[in-house]
Amino acid sequence: MKDNSNYLVLIVDDNANNLRFLGSMLSTHGYKIALAANGQECLDFMEKQVPDLIFLDIMMPDINGFDVCKTLKVNERTAIAPIIFVSALSNTKQIIKAFESGGSDYVTKPFDKDEIIARSKVHINLKKEKEGFINYIKELKAKITFLEGNQ
Repeated sequence: MKDNSNYLVLIVDDNANNLRFLGSMLSTHGYKIALAANGQECLDFMEKQVPDLIFLDIMMPDINGFDVCKTLKVNERTAIAPIIFVSALSNTKQIIKAFESGGSDYVTKPFDKDEIIARSKVHINLKKEKEGFINYIKELKAKITFLEGNQ
């Protein structure tokens, strides 16, 4: 099994059973887990630390998942975190709304363990590649600025 202990996954759901189930499933595969019981707890957590992946419920009592996602995606520091929406809602309108709000993926409840693990791997790898591109672009911009200053 690949060592996933360097990767932090934040699970946001107002249902304690879903938090435990997803948390157990992912920690069994070596991921570090953080839990948030509602949208505000998620936003508070994100002020301190940006996880490698977020599983985000849609229907929560305080701030719904769509609004949490939109808030995270407009912040440059937190925008890079991939968000997989998890919901019992499976109609096309809800799925489209999830993607339009900035979600990276959508999984319906009940969860399939193998699917959750596979999607986790894919989105964490995509995030790592994106971070690499962002760092490369920053390096190129710094070199261009340096060269322009020495003309």
